Formats: sequence, structure tokens, C-alpha cells
Amino acid sequence: MKYIYYIAAILTISLALIIFQYFTDRPVTDKQPAIVVNERVITVEELAKLSPPHDESRQDFINSIITKELLLQEAQRAGIDKEELFRRSIQSFYEQSLVKVLMDRKFASLNISVSDNEVQRYYSMLDKKVSLTLYKGAKAEDLDAGSGAGEKMNVSFGDLSRNMKLIVSLLKKGEKSRPFNSGSEYMSIVLDDIQPGGVRQSGMDRDGIRKLIAEEKREQMISEWIDGLRKKARIKVQASGTNGG
Repeated sequence: MKYIYYIAAILTISLALIIFQYFTDRPVTDKQPAIVVNERVITVEELAKLSPPHDESRQDFINSIITKELLLQEAQRAGIDKEELFRRSIQSFYEQSLVKVLMDRKFASLNISVSDNEVQRYYSMLDKKVSLTLYKGAKAEDLDAGSGAGEKMNVSFGDLSRNMKLIVSLLKKGEKSRPFNSGSEYMSIVLDDIQPGGVRQSGMDRDGIRKLIAEEKREQMISEWIDGLRKKARIKVQASGTNGG
């Protein structure tokens, strides 16, 4: 689950709305004008919402607004805002910005807690080997009741993927995990055995482990939230729209 890495580089929605404001029809307003450039009226209220850079004087800031407005009007006269490529890029920017704001708010709303017991259990597994049984399916429902043959796996705890480490560290011997999204499919894990002799990762302390657990919990919660959206949605993929053989 790498959503946060894909959206981190996207600009905020406020920038998208500013772009739409400038590149759509902007009628003259009855509110008190602060700057007028041809037919474009920038009101006192609108100007007050704009903050000049710390190293720029008020006059330079006003001049930069006027210059930008002149260039925008010239771009409109040239018909750039009517070109399909431009409109597609704006639409893409707008959609990505909406998603970024949504994800930022969702991440901020998550209440992540990591107990000392969770940290200790993870820490105690660092030098262990584990015997696992992996169950895989296209949907979480496919994994209920342990249906289907499991795949046996014997590996050092340190060689597991990050999300599998967290899940395994919280399992008791013989216990089975809830189904989880591994990226391309759903999985469920049974911890069959724990033995000494694993390859211990260097540089892992309890503070680092606490941060790793918190980050993994956060990504799991986001993944479960998106899965919930999919389950509630009506989704239909037409056969002609796929590349399958």
C-alpha cells in the first residue's frame, strides 16, 4: 500500500481552484475593486486573501498580480484555455488535487496507537525463524474458514515484508490472521511455529519499531477504508475495456 508516496508530489486543491478561477469566465463584480486589468476586476476582499512573499514589497506584489493577469488574458486571447490538451491537464490536476486533499484529511483523522506490548512482541521476533501457512484469494471472503490449500513457508522474521512482520508479530502460535490486502491479492497467515536462529536486522531499536508499527497500521487502515468504498460501490468493468487474453 503506497498511496501516500504517489500523492505526496501533487499540489494542493487550492492551487487547482485558483487556476480554474483564472481560466474561466470572470464577470465584473459589484464588490469594491482593488485592481482592474481590462475587464478583470480583483476586489479588495479577493486581494486580501492573497499573501505576498516575505521578501517582496507590496508594490512589487501588486505588479506581479497585474503582470500575471495580463499574461493570462493574452493566453485566453490565443485560445490556449480552449485547447483539449490544456483542458485535460487541468482536469487531471483538479482530480489529483481532490484526491490529495481527501487523503490528507483521512490520514489526519486516523487515531493510531501502538502499545508497549506490541513493540515488545515485534522486538522479540527480530532474531526468530517462523513457520507460516499462507492462504491467498482474490477477495477477503475467499479466505474465510481457511478454505483451500495453504502454502507453507519457513523464513527468518527479518525477511518478511513490512506488513507481514506486523501481522506475524501480533499472532500467537497456531493463530490465524484476518484477511488483508497484500497489494495484488488477499492473504491470511497462520503462525505455525517460532524458532530461534533467524537473521537479526541491525539498527532496529524500540523507538524505530514503534514508528514502523504506527506507519504500517496507518496504511492498513487506509487499505481497509478503500476496500470498504469498493464494497459499497457499483463497479462494472466491460470486457472490451480490458486487455485480458
